[in-house]
Amino acid sequence: MMQRIGLLSFLVLACGCAHTPKAEPAPQAAPAPAPAQAPVIQVVQLKYAAAEDLGNVITQALGPAHKKVLRIVADPRTNSLILSGESEADLATALELIARLDVEATKAP
Repeated sequence: MMQRIGLLSFLVLACGCAHTPKAEPAPQAAPAPAPAQAPVIQVVQLKYAAAEDLGNVITQALGPAHKKVLRIVADPRTNSLILSGESEADLATALELIARLDVEATKAP
């Protein structure tokens, strides 16, 4: 008799009738975070300009919006600028400015 009640209980739960409580769906696991993308880093050795000075000029020229995606660090020992961003595109404008500004100073007449 005990087996019969157990079997009957199982059949009632499995039938999906309106009076049978529905099972809650299993909670979904949170999606795995996307793997962090490695930053793009480029070191630019300057020929004429001082790294600290040119780094400050470029940071001011690009404005605060670029500070979120581009980081510029001056290395005075090697007179280089270290640029880092999330993509090559983040570095493009800074590289263009460096090419235009790292030129031999013109001498006053």
